Amino acid sequence: MKVVRVTDGDWEGYYVDGELVIQDHIVDANRLIEALGIEIEELDCDMEWLAAEGHLPEKLEDVKLNEPEPKKTKKKGKKNG
Repeated sequence: MKVVRVTDGDWEGYYVDGELVIQDHIVDANRLIEALGIEIEELDCDMEWLAAEGHLPEKLEDVKLNEPEPKKTKKKGKKNG
């Protein structure tokens, strides 16, 4: 796969193997990755930990991640009436 970026400074487009896959004034990384058909997973790291470290580590396993928020479920109750 060959990716080519074409820009005039105000507009940009990305071609994969000669075919346009996305264009806009600004194409952020997430939109480009999705346009390339690559699955992306987003994880939240601990903000205080990252501030203290000053940078992300080389290995994902060394990142201090936030605990995922518990899913809220609706409790089924008896109807009054």
